This record gives sequence, structure tokens and C-alpha cells, in this order.
Amino acid sequence: GMRRKQDLSEGNVSIYPLLQDVYSYNFSYDNWESDKSDVIKFFGEGSSLAKVLFESMKRKQRLHDCDRSHPAIVKIDSLNYSYDGWQADKKKAEEFHTTRHFSNDLENLFVGMRRKQDLSEGNVSIYPLLQDVYSYNFSYDNWESDKSDVIKFFGEGSSLAKVLFESMKRKQRLHDGDRSHPDILELDLLEYHYPGWEADKKKAEYLHVKRHFTRDLEFFFLGMERKQKMFQNSLHDFNLARLDIRPKKESKTESNNSTSNLCSICLESQKTHAFIPCGHLCICGQCSYSYRKTQKSLTCPMCRKSALNIIKIF
Repeated sequence: GMRRKQDLSEGNVSIYPLLQDVYSYNFSYDNWESDKSDVIKFFGEGSSLAKVLFESMKRKQRLHDCDRSHPAIVKIDSLNYSYDGWQADKKKAEEFHTTRHFSNDLENLFVGMRRKQDLSEGNVSIYPLLQDVYSYNFSYDNWESDKSDVIKFFGEGSSLAKVLFESMKRKQRLHDGDRSHPDILELDLLEYHYPGWEADKKKAEYLHVKRHFTRDLEFFFLGMERKQKMFQNSLHDFNLARLDIRPKKESKTESNNSTSNLCSICLESQKTHAFIPCGHLCICGQCSYSYRKTQKSLTCPMCRKSALNIIKIF
């Protein structure tokens, strides 16, 4: 990149075939000067986009010159659809031909246009996914809107159509009282009691029906488990403080292996500071200092109640 920039600054264009082509090509379409500048800029940076953009420029020029012999343009010209908005999609296809850097973009658009035409003609039987969508008996709230979205995404050639249909089936099973899915079985077995856990349970059900990534719910379950452990530890510490009981000093090995006394904020240092008046011993000295500096008002991270002070417990 640095070598190329130096050559460009000295006008040494002839040693680069791509730049020779760029400077010798007679462009005349709208805003070609801006595209040319971008090609030179990308080339100077050593980016492969320079060649891609130059190819895009040549395609734009051919269309500007009414040359429609490129196979992609020939295919576009052969399309004769009738669904609403197909002319706009045709223009979009020409735009993809000249500006998109990945060949699959245009092919996916062609697939979407074909599907839209089939949908407009009621040709559902040739698509198994749509057959399932239309034959499934949904009854949960707002299922009609979800169904419309599935059909819309399918018509656009998007893989989200299948994802959303799976989401619809999960919603329906819950609506019917069917809680046999492994995720829901695991959720129903949980017996937590930390503040806000019922709301988290509802959120877990939401993730079950809406999530697009398989590990979303797994991570959420881990978060719920961590909240429960932190809550249990805080109750233990609070009860010890109320009874004026001091836990026996742990050995160095035991201390290193223990996770029950970790700060609820950094989860690294030992808990040494408690919030007053709730009494929750839940953060370390460093986090106590940072917490005071960054928070306008003190709130216990365990019970979310307002605090008057944070004190060190000896």
C-alpha cells in the first residue's frame, strides 16, 4: 500500500495494468469520476476492492451505452412477471448487477422474484415450507402477523422464513399447554427465589420462541443460575452479620478454590463491603470505590434497594 501510494504520487501508473485500464477507459455515465477516485484510493491502500469496483464501473458504462448483452442483463430482460412491485425489483436487479460484490446477491434476488410471482398466482403447493405454513392450525395471539412475515420473508428468498415458522410452532405449543420441549422442561424444573426470577422465567420462555441462535437460551440459563448463587451467598452473609458471627479464617488453598465470597460486580475479588441499611455484603473494595465514583445514587446490586452508605466489614 505505501509503495503504491508513492508510485501514484509520482505518476508511475504504467507499471500497474489495472491503473492503466482505469485511466484509458472512456467512462461517461453519471458520477463516474467519483467511482474512478474510489478505485484509485482502494488501489493505493492495497485493497482488492479496487478491481471489484473497476468491474462495476465497466458494467455501469455498458448499460449507459445500452449494451445489454451481459448474461445477467439478458436474464433480467427475459423476465415477464406480474406481481405487485416486480418492475421495482427488476430495477433493483440491474442495480445489483452493477454494484453488488457477491454473485449470490443477484441470484438470491432472482429466486425471490420467482417466489413472489408464484405466490401472486397461488402456486403454494410447490413449496413444502409454504404448504406447512398454510396447513398448520395456529390460534395464539397475533399469529396472523407472524404468518404474513413468514410469507414475506419467503418471497424475498430469506432464510428467516424458516426460522420464523419454527418460532410460530413453539408459540403454538406453549399456547396449547404443551411444555414437552427440552428447553421448557428444563425451565419448569428450576426452583429459584432471587429477586426478579419470575420475570426471568418469562423472558426465558420468550427466548425459547423468538431466539435465532441456539445458545441464547443456554447463556440465559447460566445467568439465572449465577443470580441464584449470588442471592444465596448474600443471604448467608447477611444472616452471619445479624448474628454477629464471623466465619472462620479459610486456608489459602480453600480461599483460592472458593467462589461463594466473590464480588457480585467483578466476580474476581473477595467481598468486603456491605450496603446499608439492607446489609448485603456483596462487593469488593475496588468495586466499592468505582461504584461511588460512577453512580449518582447508591443502589444495592442484590436487592436493588436504595442505600445510604457502603461500609467495610472487618
